[in-house]
Amino acid sequence: FRGRRWVGATAALAALLWAFAIALAVFVPAGAPAPFSSPSTGSGIAAAWLGLAAGLLFGAGQWLLLRRYATGAVRWIGAWGLACALGLALIVTVASLPREGTPAYLIILAAATTGGAAGLVLGVVSSFGVAGLKPRRAAPAPG
Repeated sequence: FRGRRWVGATAALAALLWAFAIALAVFVPAGAPAPFSSPSTGSGIAAAWLGLAAGLLFGAGQWLLLRRYATGAVRWIGAWGLACALGLALIVTVASLPREGTPAYLIILAAATTGGAAGLVLGVVSSFGVAGLKPRRAAPAPG
């Protein structure tokens, strides 16, 4: 398994999705509220859908590499999509809670705790995408 290819594929996908997200932000009509700017259940749900879409795109891109090395690797796509949906929903929901006047230390504590919790969610949920994968047998050496 080539780690550089995995990192390269993931970085390329991240750059594309980042560019897409920036384009969406640039083209928000004047006077319209910024996405995820107000606390509501809706912002967490919207973040979950966005996370699912991004996670499925990332997962599919990573699967293109992973499938060469393991059988059943297609499970990675769904597992990573679900992991990203849950992680992003958690981050956006907690990030939308502080109000004007919330002490900075509480915001920093919430951000650090939420980041750790989201990382744990990503790790646990995505582990279902790799659990039970079997390495593909290497082709016999010519000879």
